[in-house]
Parts: sequence; C-alpha cells; structure tokens
Amino acid sequence: MTTADSPSVTKIQELLIILLRYEPITDLVKLSHVCKDFCYTTKLIIHMWLCKCLTPFIPADNLKPFLRLLKSSKSTIRGSVALAVISPDPRQWFPEDLNIVVPLSRVSQWCRFLATAGFIERPILNNGTGRFTVENAVVILESAHDSILLPILSSPTTAQMNFITYNQIFCPYPALTIKKLSICAYHGDPNHRSNDPKMPTYRQMLGFELKNIRLLLGTSTLEGECRLSCTEINRHFCGFRGIGIFHWAVYSNKADENDNTITDTCLGYEWSLRNPCMNSELMTSSIVPPTLADTSVTSPSSPPSSKQTATLANSVPLFTKSPSWNTEDNLPTLQDLLRNTSADVKLNTIVRKLSITVRSTNFLGKYVLIADGIGRSEQKTFKIKQTTKLGKMLRYFASSYGKELSTFKLSIGDYFCL
Repeated sequence: MTTADSPSVTKIQELLIILLRYEPITDLVKLSHVCKDFCYTTKLIIHMWLCKCLTPFIPADNLKPFLRLLKSSKSTIRGSVALAVISPDPRQWFPEDLNIVVPLSRVSQWCRFLATAGFIERPILNNGTGRFTVENAVVILESAHDSILLPILSSPTTAQMNFITYNQIFCPYPALTIKKLSICAYHGDPNHRSNDPKMPTYRQMLGFELKNIRLLLGTSTLEGECRLSCTEINRHFCGFRGIGIFHWAVYSNKADENDNTITDTCLGYEWSLRNPCMNSELMTSSIVPPTLADTSVTSPSSPPSSKQTATLANSVPLFTKSPSWNTEDNLPTLQDLLRNTSADVKLNTIVRKLSITVRSTNFLGKYVLIADGIGRSEQKTFKIKQTTKLGKMLRYFASSYGKELSTFKLSIGDYFCL
C-alpha cells in the first residue's frame, strides 16, 4: 500500500501508528490496556510525538543523551512541549520553546550539556537581551527545593502544569486539558494592594488562543460539576488521585518501570488554584441557610501505618476517569436526616480514617464539605436539595482516597433547614 502521503506499510504496527498518531492521549491509553502489542504501539506513538517536539531544540543525535540527563538529574519538561505531546494538534500550533525544570543545584549539568549542543547561555532574567525574539530557545528553571513540583504547581494556568519526565507523562488536570480548557490560578498582583488576582496579559491570552485552548478566569463557565477541577479544593500527589499519568517510555530495562522522578518526599505537597468557585452546577438561590454548626463524620478504624501509606503512594493510575466507588442505593436523603438525629452510612473508599465537616457559606445555599485523611485535607462545594443523596455529597471524597472503609456514623440533627 503506497500513496503520495504515506510510505509503504508492511506491518500492522506501522499501519496502527499511521492511523492513531493524531488520536487524543485518552484514546491511546485506553488502547494500551487491550494487550501488550497495543501498549507497545501507543508508547511508540507518544515517543514519536515527543521526539518530533524536541528535535527543533535538541539535535537528533543528542536526544538519547538528553533523556539520560533528564533521568539522572531528576528533571522534567514542562510548558508548550508537554502540552503538545498530551494534545497533539500539528495543524494548529507547534512549541515555540523548551522549558526544563531542574531540582536545586542541578543547573550546571544542563548548562554543560546545552553548551556541547551549540546553545549560547544568556544572563538570568530581566537582562534586556530580547528573550521573546529568540527562536528555539531552551529555558532552564531551577527549583528552590529538591523537588521539581514547586515551580510546576506555581504555574499561572492549569494548562502549564503538565510535565514529562524521562519515562512518564503527568497531567494534574486531565479533564480540562483534554477538553482544551485552562483555568487561571490565583496570583496576586504585586503592583496592587488589593487581593484581586493578577489578570493574564494579552500575550498570554493570545498564546492560548493560537494553541486552540480556551482560557477561563474561573469555574463559572464550566459545564457540569467541576469536581477535581474545582479551584477551591486542595489537591495533592499522594496516591496520584485525579492526576493523569502514562508510562510512555519503551523500556530496555524493566527496573526502570518502578523508577519515579516524583520522590516519596514530594507526595505530601498540596496546591490549590485559590480562585473562588462559582460553578452554577453547585449553587442554588432557592435555599438561604442559617449558620450551621460543624458536624463531623468519623470512622472508628485506625489511621494507616507508614507501610500502608507507602503502598498507597506507590500506586500509579493511568489517564482514566476517577476511580469507581460503591454506595448503598438506600442512602438517606436530607429529609431522612431531618427526622433522625443520626444515620449509619456504608461507603467503600480507600482510606482508614476520614472526617468530614459541613459548613455554611451563608450565600446562595452553597455548602462546603471538607475531608481530612492521611495527613491532608480536601474541600469541595456542593449544592444541597431536599432530594440530595448523601452518597452524592460524599462520593467526591471517596474517589479521591481509595481503600475499603467500614461504617461512618453521621450526626446531623436539626442543622439543615430547608
């Protein structure tokens, strides 16, 4: 089979690569779950896209040394290259620069490597050298810590938080990225005393528009519940819940599969976009609640041991939807809770200890549920109706944690006033 646009195809694998090379990464990951051959094919496609995005910056002869240095220095690729690999759209745009985040005290290794590749080192920051006129530039960003997560999670938008290590792809907001949406994070403007967030510049907005990405200032225009994309909740890497991950490398050594640039010391980091959540799906103007007393939901089981915690932290899910959860069909509604001072709720999760606090925000009937477990906390805003099932209120946290948990004891009493 020979055409003017494609070479002769002699193998099924080559045909699959030609047919699937422009497919979304979510479809590729689903295909990788079918069998080992499809898994290998999807890795080849991701490898092809990464090499295509890197060759304008790194010569082809230096790609293998580049990936080896990426591994040995515990560094990562972020920015437009990572975004281009996750959502390849060659007909629209191509990466304009290569951003590399390195841990503390690892910059010298990269400077030596880039010097041998023919790059010219520029002075650091605000140097008047016309940074935006330089083509095919490589930007090295040194973290203030041993972890590369600090500068990545401080990015001004969610689309800039994607990153690629020598063997894995990480996407903290896969639901937004795959839909080509990006939400601004809160960054106070240093030139103003007010608490208003710093607005994106015209250049930033134009850059996203050229990449066919819709830049949102908040969650007010999102369709449906924002869930893990909520700007108010605290996210974390522990357990990698809600984070898209794909092992893209074609391994020559099986021991590399268990190697991870995100070390155990980094898993406890939390971050939040810090913008007020104004998602209309989570609000109702028909309920104006009084101030509510704090109500906790606790489990009698003990917290996990350090060994159990390590087991949870090392589990790495792929680019899939949120983990499934199981709840009883006969969970009490809020009407039932009004008639009873307490109710037993059975919920399957992956956590040993979980406490939930219900609070009123005193406007538009919004309620905030805060869950604490395994040394971290998460927060989610819910819309409360008379027919609301308790499972719908709790399943967000069930999807964020994960292990089998016994019975919750829920005490509400007369706190809800509908």
